[in-house]
Amino acid sequence: MTQTIKRIKQLKVIESFIQADFVKGFKYVDKAGEIVNMFYEGNTPPVFEMNLNGLTIQNIDKQTREIKISPFSFWAHFTEPGSLYDIFSLFEKKLEAIVPILSPAGFRRLGWRNYFVHEFSSEKEREKVLIKFLPNKLLEFNEISLTSKTEKISSQISIKKVFKKSPSKTAALLLDVDHFISYEDSVDLRRIEADLREIKSYLDSQDFLGVVNCILSTR
Repeated sequence: MTQTIKRIKQLKVIESFIQADFVKGFKYVDKAGEIVNMFYEGNTPPVFEMNLNGLTIQNIDKQTREIKISPFSFWAHFTEPGSLYDIFSLFEKKLEAIVPILSPAGFRRLGWRNYFVHEFSSEKEREKVLIKFLPNKLLEFNEISLTSKTEKISSQISIKKVFKKSPSKTAALLLDVDHFISYEDSVDLRRIEADLREIKSYLDSQDFLGVVNCILSTR
C-alpha cells in the first residue's frame, strides 16, 4: 500500500467541534450573564442568545464560529482553522476561562470531531479508492462508517463523497472523524486538558495516519 499522505496536516480541516460534558453544571443558571460579560469587546456585547437551557455566543474570533454553554456541556465550533493546534489552543483557553465561573462538579465525557477533506484529480481517481468498500459491482458508494478504539480513545469515522466548490467541481472525500473519551467517574479540568492533548497527539500520530492512508489507498 502506497502512503497517500505523510502528515495529517496535508488534509484540510474545514470544521472542528469540541465538547466537554459537565457533571452538576446547573450554576449556569446564575452565572450565564457573567460569561457573556467575559466576551465583551470594549463596550460592545457579543452576539448571543440566552435562556434557561443554554447560552450561545457567535463569531467570537475569526476561527470560533460559535460556542454553547449549558448546564450539561461546553461546546465549541471552529471553521477553517489554521491547524489542529490552533483548535486545541482556542478551546483550552475558553474552557479555562469558563470553568471557574460555572464551577461544575466535574466532567463525564470529552469529544473532538473534525471534518477533513481530501481532494482527487478526478472522479475516476476517487472511485479507485471507494471500490474496495463495495462487495458487488451493482452497488454504489453512498456513505460508510467505521469505528476503532485505542486503550483510551474511541473513534468513529464516516466517509462521504463530496465536491469542493470552485470554478470547476473538484472530487473529494469528506472524512468526518469523531474521537471521544467517556469516564466511569467524574474527572477534573486537569484531566480534561491532559486528555485533550492526548487526542491531539493521536491525531498527529503514525497510528491515525495509517488509518487515513488505509482509507485513501487503492488496494
